[in-house]
Amino acid sequence: MQTRRAAAVECSSTRTGSCVELCKPVLTWWFIPWRWVFGAIAVASAFLWVVSLLVVRDDDRAPAALDLIGLLLLSAATTALLAGFSRAAAPAGVDPFAIALTVVGALALLAFVRWARHRGTTAVVDLGTFSARGYGAAVGVMALLGAAVYPAFFGLPQLFQSVGGLSPAVAGLLVAPYGLGTLIAMPVTGRLSDSVSTGLLVRVGAGVAAASFAGYLLAGLLDGAARIALYAVLGLVVGLGIGSVGSPTVSSIYRALPPERIAPGTTILFVTNQLGGALGVTVLAGIVGILGGGRWDADVAGWPLTVPVVACLAVAGLSARLASADSTTARA
Repeated sequence: MQTRRAAAVECSSTRTGSCVELCKPVLTWWFIPWRWVFGAIAVASAFLWVVSLLVVRDDDRAPAALDLIGLLLLSAATTALLAGFSRAAAPAGVDPFAIALTVVGALALLAFVRWARHRGTTAVVDLGTFSARGYGAAVGVMALLGAAVYPAFFGLPQLFQSVGGLSPAVAGLLVAPYGLGTLIAMPVTGRLSDSVSTGLLVRVGAGVAAASFAGYLLAGLLDGAARIALYAVLGLVVGLGIGSVGSPTVSSIYRALPPERIAPGTTILFVTNQLGGALGVTVLAGIVGILGGGRWDADVAGWPLTVPVVACLAVAGLSARLASADSTTARA
């Protein structure tokens, strides 16, 4: 139980960190030259490295031999796929280079799957984790969650500036309520998932998030301070909804998987989250390209945000298959 709650806190800090990342342009706009941001990142990275040396301890298990081939194949697959999706989301669109990267990534992923099946439990990622009841649904939810969150991070600042007519500083600040919402919801729903159905929590959260994303389509009907206030409220509510999806989903894998499969299980979970996010951004950029010729202007309005709306609705559809507190695989 404590492990699941720790996972909820970790999720909330990760999402809040992503939100702070988007707010950095406010600092560069008002206070410091933009190049200094990279120095701040280097200092923060060094600080985290030092803290990890003090906090993270080695366990008592005997070290296992590294599956170097599997690691290289998985790294090549994720890197090529992310690069291909990112390339397709660029103004150039789906060009031959983007297609080549995606094909290479897909082939590397297929090669990894074949290799991992051959290695079994000694593979860098044990694919046997998918045999656990509820785990496949958790992977699907996290992929769709990425397809909702990352397009929002990519698109909302553009919506605020191009459609809302706001400055970069204000657009950056309007992302902050999302981080506050996730920071509130994730620890609370992570704890609730020990006694309330995970599927119910995820369904409610996904529904709230979908409705809030749809609200951005109506924000253009307002002007001035009322529009800014609505943007802020919608951001907070989206954060509450997304937080109510992510934390219970991550917690559910601790019920679905035995202890020895938690490590590969969480690895798969977060890799698919990143891939889902990259694919979601690609689709959103494609919509902007079709409706606005590559520019997110007033004619495009909030229509690209139908991507996170659809992703959240799909999450709600998968939620019933997640492992809940009353699952036969539950562990104290």
